[in-house]
Amino acid sequence: ALPICKQGLSTATGIVRLLRFFKFIKFLRLIRVLKLKNIFVKLENYINLSDTVMTIVGFFKLSVIILFISHWFACIWYFVGVSESEVHPESWLTHYEIQNEGVLVKYISSIYWAITTMITVGYGDIVPITPGEKIMAICTMLVASAVFAYTMNRINMLLSGLESSSNFAR
Repeated sequence: ALPICKQGLSTATGIVRLLRFFKFIKFLRLIRVLKLKNIFVKLENYINLSDTVMTIVGFFKLSVIILFISHWFACIWYFVGVSESEVHPESWLTHYEIQNEGVLVKYISSIYWAITTMITVGYGDIVPITPGEKIMAICTMLVASAVFAYTMNRINMLLSGLESSSNFAR
């Protein structure tokens, strides 16, 4: 009877983790903040600034997008660490002994991991320990490669636009 109880407990734990994940997905509704793009476009049209200032604004918008994506990855990374620590004896939070630290320390560690992973530096001082954390790291690297390509393309477009407008003015 004991193996059946363990199996049922394992299944119940899995269901609870799955429900928590779907609850977390609800937070993704906050992505409506991406409507900021429309606000930026309206603001740009209203102000009608020079090409140089618009290029600087473009770099600023790009930085905000990268920080926004980094923030979401940091939050998901922390969520995965907490979820994994309930099942596994060691997660990235327990490995680095920050599970009892304040929210600020946990967030700084999470955002540090997200940014170093996204910009492909990955110092390796905060590493995934559990299989779930490793899957999260893989997904982050895949998305980050697309963000990196988008960023490089946008920078190229901004600089090309600035160069063509300065050549046109001559």
